[in-house]
Amino acid sequence: MCADVASPEKLVREGSVDQNIRVAIANGVPPIKAIQMATINTAEVFFLQHDIGVVAPGRYADLLLVDDLPSFSIDTTMFNGEILVEGGRFVGELPRTTYPASFYGTVQLSEPVSADSLSLKIEDRDSVDVRVIGVTDGSLGTHELRATLKVVGGEAKPDLENDVLPLAMIDRFRKGTGTGLGYVTGFGLKRGAIASSVNAVCENLIVVGTNTEDMAIAVNHLAEVGGGKIVVADGEILALAELKVLGLLSDDPLDVMMEKFDKALAEIAGLGCGLKSPFAQLEFCCACGEIGAIKLSEEGLVLLEHPPRIVDVVLS
Repeated sequence: MCADVASPEKLVREGSVDQNIRVAIANGVPPIKAIQMATINTAEVFFLQHDIGVVAPGRYADLLLVDDLPSFSIDTTMFNGEILVEGGRFVGELPRTTYPASFYGTVQLSEPVSADSLSLKIEDRDSVDVRVIGVTDGSLGTHELRATLKVVGGEAKPDLENDVLPLAMIDRFRKGTGTGLGYVTGFGLKRGAIASSVNAVCENLIVVGTNTEDMAIAVNHLAEVGGGKIVVADGEILALAELKVLGLLSDDPLDVMMEKFDKALAEIAGLGCGLKSPFAQLEFCCACGEIGAIKLSEEGLVLLEHPPRIVDVVLS
């Protein structure tokens, strides 16, 4: 079982590995077997069974008390002999975490991003055929599609009617690798742009939108605040969840961040996007090489073949 890349809202409202257990049971796995999959099996893989996995002297007293097995509703959690959850409520104390100053201000652009720098330039054509990253709701995989876009004033324009939107990844470490441009379908945006500094492997700035003006505003503002997730439309910032710690994490309390995430998701839905987890889908449009089939890096489009190779957005 794996709970990797789960969004904050999923972890808070549904759960982590505990939710995996519920899903397994609901799909016919016997409750004891599902719990075994999520607990002792994993412990044995990592050779931890000498510390955990048995209620006995000398073992860590890490225990869950559940109301019943099929629903796996957790009443009490004991960690190392100390009760941290009782009656389904967290009763422990969490110390305030502090981070070194070097953990802040890590989203650094070589220069401010402009709408022009996010536009695909095409000369002497009225239209252009391009590769498109296909996104499917509920899947982290992508697939390669093709589209024909109109060229106006030397720039390839989005096709909002057919949901072909510009996508860009920008180097935020001043490595000199630049900006990768591409196109994506599946987001369904009718206005505005969304951007994030969270994306597996690369952790660069990634942005998708209906126009490069809003996209540039989104990227530049994330750089100013040190990272996060943002929604922009018609030049206005509609929602912002700052992730100032390495551009990936927040030092604000959970309830504060959940309010910001909820607002961002509501605004994205209002812009026409029907994806359940739009930021997770945006994250995995990027060059996470373990999950195919086509991704975007700050150096360009990457086809995840054997071996992977960078390809042009424009088809000959």
